[in-house]
Amino acid sequence: MKLPGLPGTVANVILLAARDSWKFVELSGRGGIRREYTPPADVMETIRQVATKQLAATIPAQTLPAVKPQTTIAHTEAQSLTGDARKGVLDALNAIMQRTGYPLKRAAKHLISLAQKEEASPQLIAMLKLARDGRGRSSPDGMPSDRSLTRFVAYQKSGELVPKKREKDMNVPAWAESFLGHYQKPEKPTVEHAYRQFAKMYQDDLPSVHQVRRFLDKVGNVSRQIGRMGDRELKTIKKFVRRDFSKLLPSDIYSADGHTFDAEVQHPMHGRPFRPEITSVIDIGTRRLIGWSVDLAESALAVLDALRVAALTGARGNPAVIDYDHQTLWKEKNGQPAPAAGWFKTLEWREGVGLFAIDVEWTPAAALAIETSEYRFISPVINFDANTGRITKLTMAALTNYAGIDGMQQARLAALSPSSGQ
Repeated sequence: MKLPGLPGTVANVILLAARDSWKFVELSGRGGIRREYTPPADVMETIRQVATKQLAATIPAQTLPAVKPQTTIAHTEAQSLTGDARKGVLDALNAIMQRTGYPLKRAAKHLISLAQKEEASPQLIAMLKLARDGRGRSSPDGMPSDRSLTRFVAYQKSGELVPKKREKDMNVPAWAESFLGHYQKPEKPTVEHAYRQFAKMYQDDLPSVHQVRRFLDKVGNVSRQIGRMGDRELKTIKKFVRRDFSKLLPSDIYSADGHTFDAEVQHPMHGRPFRPEITSVIDIGTRRLIGWSVDLAESALAVLDALRVAALTGARGNPAVIDYDHQTLWKEKNGQPAPAAGWFKTLEWREGVGLFAIDVEWTPAAALAIETSEYRFISPVINFDANTGRITKLTMAALTNYAGIDGMQQARLAALSPSSGQ
């Protein structure tokens, strides 16, 4: 064992024992009579310390539970790892006690001392750090105390080696509603002020102000500020949630909104100029305008009408026609042909600008007429309710030089682009 202060050979150890008069007993055996010496107390202590050091440094890895090098893990896994580490430490402690004859407390002190000097195996050191109860006093080196190791023995006997996870008591006390009535006010009183007002009126067992503070710490910030903040203020402290629409299918979600038309038209009742209300319905999945309505003012019927158009537009297969000077409406009377200037299916509402057809397919003749300014404007053909003046449907449109809506933008050849078609 190469003990300090002792000879390195058996013969010299025997000479030392005879010189210092070590106690011995003579035993007979096959080889004759042999002497078994009992070293002095200081020599025995040195032997035990060296044996403990050798055992702590050479404990086989397979006898100790594996330690995962993780820092952020789930609570249940952390509890299991701590329980396994404690069991491994107790196995090492029992091995030292059997090898050296040390009592439990003495063996625990030696084991902690060797680990602090880094003379134990790295795996055993890691087990000791993981076995430590984090709720105790802080430890500079992360090691548990020898008293903790003795407590682990008691935990093992009672079947509680795995640490328990302390849960907050989330039960609402009987006095909570009464106190919050004083605390959740627009004046935003402090806890102390609200507690004084609450204490004057509460008749049952009065909690301390510290109990009140602990209860408020368990209440979520948004719930705690209800009554102290308005709706707008509460919105600023609510958790931000980013919505993802990438997996939505067409027609999964519609969004409807109303806007005042950015142009004045003739009122169907009194004839004076006014700005009608345009309600648009957008399909969130495709970001396309699929329904719209025009009404005298914002109303539930206007929204319902826009949804009706959305349902009809979604079922329509043929595109709407754009002709010249509304000849499609006059061909039966004048007998003239009504050639198409273009076709469209999709409409888009642009805030502050108006309603746009974003997928117009112009014919070559119409494209040339627009490019040379032979035709400049678009005139829509609409159906409306004669009693209310409510627009019910946009059926087609026409290239024209006399637009019924003043301030209309000029028709563009770039109507195939979703950002510029009219």
